[in-house]
Amino acid sequence: MIVSPITWSEETLPPANASTNTPSGCPPGSQYITRARRTSLIHSAHTSLGTGHPGINETLSLLKDCFWWTNMAADVRKYVQGCKDCTMSNNSRNLPLGKLLPLPVPSRPWSHLGVDFITDLPASKKEYL
Repeated sequence: MIVSPITWSEETLPPANASTNTPSGCPPGSQYITRARRTSLIHSAHTSLGTGHPGINETLSLLKDCFWWTNMAADVRKYVQGCKDCTMSNNSRNLPLGKLLPLPVPSRPWSHLGVDFITDLPASKKEYL
């Protein structure tokens, strides 16, 4: 979820005349970004204040509003999947791997006994006889 719109800084935003050799396929109104400026631009879209480390699709959407280059989606995916902050903050939502095996059924009564040792319980206010 994006909290506020991204503001491109002068260091991140390429100069308007930087893309003199725009390849075919560049949408009208989008600025072509050379290979040297792509990583810093993706970094700004992914980590700027107000974006809150968005996912792959959100980061790509922020960039597609103004910029274009070939293999843009693959570059953004690779950057976001390698983001150290996102990796540390994302928890696995899957159960642990492996089979759950039931305990064996005892062959006769009292052949197996289970005991729970519970310690450090608070003192009871009532006394039981």
